[in-house]
Amino acid sequence: MDKLQNLLTNLNENKNIIRFKELELAIKNNDTLNNQYNELIKVQKKVVNNEHYNLKDSDLKTEYITKLNQLKGNPVIDEYLELIDLINEDILMITSIIEDEISNPLK
Repeated sequence: MDKLQNLLTNLNENKNIIRFKELELAIKNNDTLNNQYNELIKVQKKVVNNEHYNLKDSDLKTEYITKLNQLKGNPVIDEYLELIDLINEDILMITSIIEDEISNPLK
C-alpha cells in the first residue's frame, strides 16, 4: 500500500498535473473557451467513433480541424492541450509499470 500512497502523493504534487488543473478551471470559468472546447470534444468523439467503425466522413474531420484551429493560438488552450499529451504519456508509463509488476510479482 505504501507504493500506491507514494504514487498518489507524487501525482498530487506533479507540477504538470497542478498546472493542468489550474488551466482546466480557467477554461471552465470562461464561457466562450468552455463552449468552444466542449464543441471540439463532441466532434472529436464523433470522429473517433467513425474511425472505430471504419466510417468515412471527411466533413466531420474538417469540422474537427477547423474547431481545433479556432482554439489553437489561445495560450491557455495551447498549454492545456500540451499538458494533456504529457499527462497521457505519464499515464501510459504508469500503466506499463503496474502491468509489469502484476506480471512479475516476484521481482
